[in-house]
Amino acid sequence: MEFFKRYFFGLFLILLLFSGCISKYIKGYRELEKKEAKEKKLVYWGAGDGEPYENFIRNSVSLEYGFEYKNIFGCMMSDEKNRIKDSHNKKIENLISKKYGKDWEIAYWNEIDTLNKIHQKTIIAIQSNAKLWDTLTPLIDTIKYNYATYFLHKTANQNHFIMKYCEADYYGKPLRDIYKLNVLVPEYQLRIIY
Repeated sequence: MEFFKRYFFGLFLILLLFSGCISKYIKGYRELEKKEAKEKKLVYWGAGDGEPYENFIRNSVSLEYGFEYKNIFGCMMSDEKNRIKDSHNKKIENLISKKYGKDWEIAYWNEIDTLNKIHQKTIIAIQSNAKLWDTLTPLIDTIKYNYATYFLHKTANQNHFIMKYCEADYYGKPLRDIYKLNVLVPEYQLRIIY
């Protein structure tokens, strides 16, 4: 009988401690939500790291729709964190739907898919152009850290893009530009800006 008392008491303490940790991180997300509301920011919460260029494209399109996209959560998520994220994002989606209509997500995702395809085709065009690649190699060799990535930027002309190759930190945050290219689609004509 004494064993069961100790066992249940120990289990009770563990559950109490665990529930305190859960309520602490729930409180943190609620505080973040309040801060965003106070600053009048619409932020769609994402999960996982993702490729830096994909996050960049998604956030740049999101900004056109009046909200930010941020990876708030890590790759591994509990059911509780999923509920928090989904609840928050549902509020954001409702606000965006009021402004752009209920089918806004179709155009939003189509634009992201289009930009991802342009990004990938531009990388292929860069790598298959030997003369351009020979010109870029000395610039690439100046990278001090282990990570660099491409970022595709839209311009006012729907067929003209700027592709930046940036030295980046571990999380894909650009530290400095290595070079920029003008990209004309659908021909994928490339010209070095610097």
